[in-house]
Amino acid sequence: MAVSRFQAEQGTTVRLRVRFERNDMLFDPFSINRVEIHQRTGPATTLLVATLLGASVVQEAQGIYYVDWTIPSTQDVGAYVDRWFFEVDSGDPETSDDATFAILQAGSISIASGYITVEEVRGRYLPDTALSDADLAVLIDEATEWVEKYTGRFFGGRAMTLELDGTGECWIVAPYHVQSISSITVNDSCCFSDSTPINVDDFALKGRWIIHKSYLPWPYGGARDAHLICGCGCCDVFTRGQKNVTIEGVFGLYEDIPALIKRATGLLVMYGGEDDSRTTPMGYNYDSESKEQHSYARRATDTSQRVEIRGATGIPEVDSILNLFRGIACRMTVI
Repeated sequence: MAVSRFQAEQGTTVRLRVRFERNDMLFDPFSINRVEIHQRTGPATTLLVATLLGASVVQEAQGIYYVDWTIPSTQDVGAYVDRWFFEVDSGDPETSDDATFAILQAGSISIASGYITVEEVRGRYLPDTALSDADLAVLIDEATEWVEKYTGRFFGGRAMTLELDGTGECWIVAPYHVQSISSITVNDSCCFSDSTPINVDDFALKGRWIIHKSYLPWPYGGARDAHLICGCGCCDVFTRGQKNVTIEGVFGLYEDIPALIKRATGLLVMYGGEDDSRTTPMGYNYDSESKEQHSYARRATDTSQRVEIRGATGIPEVDSILNLFRGIACRMTVI
C-alpha cells in the first residue's frame, strides 16, 4: 500500500493526493495532463526528476485526485515539489500548481507501537474474544498502520532521526511538527568541525520550524540583522548542503494520542477480530447489525475498490473520525 506524502521514504511508493477547489467548492478540472516531480535545489529553483502522465492520475472523489510515485532507493533526501498541470475548462490554456513533500532516509520513520493496548481492547471492544494477546497485538498494529496511512499523519510524540538539507540560514523546516530536539549536527560547515553537535538550547521551536534564537527579536535573542553566530561572516547555522543536517528529537502534531483516534483504532480491531475472512484490517463486509448502539450496513463486496479508491473502512463511525484528521496535502484553488 502506498504511503502518504508525510511518510515518504527512499524506496517506498508515495501517494501524492491533492484537491481542486473553485470558489471554496470542490470541482473537477476538464483535464489533468501530467504531474512532474521536482527536487528543490534552492529557494526558487527545482530539478525535474520524474514525469507521471495524466493516465496515471486516479480520481478518488469529486475534486480529489492522487498519483502514486515509486521513489528510487537512491533518490536524494530532501524537499520535493509535485507540480500538477491541468486545464480548468475545455479550451482553457494549461496551468499548473504545486504541492510539496519531503523524501526521508529509508528506515527513518519508526513503526508505531499502537494507538490502543491489548488490555483496552479486551476491556471494551472484545471482552469475550478467544484471540491470544499476540493475535490482538497484530490486529492493533494493522489498525494503527491503516489509521496513519489513511489520515496521512501519526499521533502522539515519536522519536525520530531526520537528515535534512542545510538551508544556508539560521533556520530549518522539519517535515513534521517539532515537540523537542535532543541533538543537532551540521556537516560541511566552515564554522564547526564535521559532526560537531550544536547546543540545542540555542534554538526556538515554532511548529515545524527550528530557529536559532539569535535570529529572533528580544526576548528570544538578538536583533534580526545580527543573526550570524560566527565571526567569519560567511555562513549561518544550517550551512547549505545536501543531507548535511542531522536532527534527533520527538516529532508529531499531538503530544498524546487523541481519544477519537484511540476509539477508531479500537473499532477497527473489534471488527477485524470478529471477521475471519478479512484479508486486511480494512476488509470489512458486514450485513446490517448493531454494535455499541451503532448500526452498520453491508457495503460493496469489492473491498479493493472501496479501500483503494474511496479509502473508507465501511464502518460509519470510524470513517467519520478518520475524515476529521485526514490531511489533504494541497488545495489547488482556482479563482
